[in-house]
Amino acid sequence: MAVNQSSSVDSRLCGGFEWLVSRVVEQFDALNDRVSEDVEQRRQREARERQERLARVTAIRLQRYFHHSPSVLQLNLVSLSGSSTSLNWLG
Repeated sequence: MAVNQSSSVDSRLCGGFEWLVSRVVEQFDALNDRVSEDVEQRRQREARERQERLARVTAIRLQRYFHHSPSVLQLNLVSLSGSSTSLNWLG
């Protein structure tokens, strides 16, 4: 009985796997477009977060260097891509 039950599970598992693969193949173009778009959005978000983190760290370092806190410290960081990040720090 254990052998029949095992092969029954195996055949259902194989059938389910074949169905899943066939659905991926049928919808590959749409899935690929969605994944590519998600990857690009993530890359842009991570780049923006890196710029913001750099601006915060730079403001903290400037504050430490000058040993006082100006009323407003404005940093404009321009990346190689030409976009800028501004940070206003109120002291």
